[in-house]
Amino acid sequence: MALPSQLSFSIALAELIPNKWRGYNNALLFFMAVPFSVFGPIIARNFIINTAKGWRWSYYINLILTGLAIVLALVFYHPPIFEQLHIRASKRKVLKELDYVGILLFVAGLVLFLIGLSWGGVIYPWTSARTLSTLLVGLALFISFFVWELYGARAPFLPPHFLKNLPFAGIIMAAGSASAVFYPLNISERNTKANETKCRPSEIKRRLSEIESKAGDIENKTDEIMSRINVSERRTSDMTSRIYDSKCKTRER
Repeated sequence: MALPSQLSFSIALAELIPNKWRGYNNALLFFMAVPFSVFGPIIARNFIINTAKGWRWSYYINLILTGLAIVLALVFYHPPIFEQLHIRASKRKVLKELDYVGILLFVAGLVLFLIGLSWGGVIYPWTSARTLSTLLVGLALFISFFVWELYGARAPFLPPHFLKNLPFAGIIMAAGSASAVFYPLNISERNTKANETKCRPSEIKRRLSEIESKAGDIENKTDEIMSRINVSERRTSDMTSRIYDSKCKTRER
């Protein structure tokens, strides 16, 4: 749900701004996110330190801005209706012409491939049959999707001429590269947590042995202190008895 909400502005821009200005406008909108990406952690930390709600204000502000954007979109954005976009076609005809095979291949391949990436190294090893089968089957469905779009579909879900358009292909590659940066970070974090989980029993044993050794050292030091206390008590009693004897002798004299 977050992804379509975040990218919905590009759909609105496609209707509001002429084609020759869309690139500049998209660049401006993405550039506006830079201050929040840089100063977001600082703002969130100040919320935690200086407000009663703490980190929750980071999400409250997001909800407020999103609600304001929805209200403004409902008031000022009026996209064309179906009849305006499809003058010579009915809804039934458009539904019949949909590339259901292409949609099925694309969705199934994407879901299986992402499941394999999510399983690998966390739930199952990368070399396990479940991980490899989902990855390979998802990849095969992706390849089948492109083959179907090129040679089998009458009304392709992804028209081949889009891929032949170099500016369009460049935008897709740039967007994919920018989004792919987050996945290696996620993989490294999950692998670190998985390694910590795997090493946890040995780590617990090591810490227990350290605690036992420290407890033994404390016990030895305690015994040593107690022995010194006993020696000091004996010396004190001896000195007391000597003092008493000396007093008695003095009185007798």
